[in-house]
Order: sequence, then structure tokens, then C-alpha cells
Amino acid sequence: MCVTGPELSITKTKKGYVMSKDLSELLDKRLALAKEMAGLHARYGPGGTYVTRRDILLAELSRKHRRALESNNEKVTQGYIDELAKSDPDYAAFLDEIESCRAMLFEMYAQLKDITIRVSWLKGTPSEFDGEPGSYNEVMNSDD
Repeated sequence: MCVTGPELSITKTKKGYVMSKDLSELLDKRLALAKEMAGLHARYGPGGTYVTRRDILLAELSRKHRRALESNNEKVTQGYIDELAKSDPDYAAFLDEIESCRAMLFEMYAQLKDITIRVSWLKGTPSEFDGEPGSYNEVMNSDD
């Protein structure tokens, strides 16, 4: 995997290890991204609340369409009610919102993965996403 971007480093000094400004900024960016993702993940990620919200919306739309059909003395079947609810403009708008937000969330997952890979290479430890680490160990073991 090719890792590009600003030069990042951790250097050994007489006082200990010092992160470069770039690495510090990268870690700050990772934290900010994780915080921004938290709400989206809770709602649209695996096990997110969007499934419950979808079910509630479908139930509300089903009730709305059932009442309208019954008030007009039209034939009511569950299949027809389900069809009306799933083709309702409110349901379509809800699906559009979900697709848009999930796309944004998956883009954020990719950014977080990229930052995690870059940090792991600097530390000289492979992450779960890549193979061999960078040359961090060579820097740490030098006598300079």
C-alpha cells in the first residue's frame, strides 16, 4: 500500500521522544474525525438506530394509508398497505437521507483508516490494515 502525504516523524532527543508537528496534527485530525463520526455511526452504522427509525416511519405511513382507505370504504389488504407505505414520498425522502449519510460515514471510515495506517507506519508497528511498518524502528535504534 502506498502511503503519501506530509513527512511525519518521531525523533529521539536527550529529553525523550518528540513527535513532529505533522504527526501531532495528524493525531488531532484523527480524534476530531472520530468525534464527528460518533453520531453518524450511532445512527447509520452497523446496529444503528436508522433501522428502528425506518420501522417506525413505515408503521406510521401504514396507519396513515389504512385510515385513508378505510374512510373511503376501499378494500384494505396488508400487502396493498405495505406497497403504499414503501412508495410514499416521505419514505423515499427517508431512504435518500440514509443513503447520503451512510455514504458520508463510509468516506469518514476511509479517512480514519488512512490516518491510522500513517500513524502505524510512523510507530513502526503494522496496523490491522497494512503489512510491514515503516522505518521508525531504524530511527529509534540509531545512536544520533
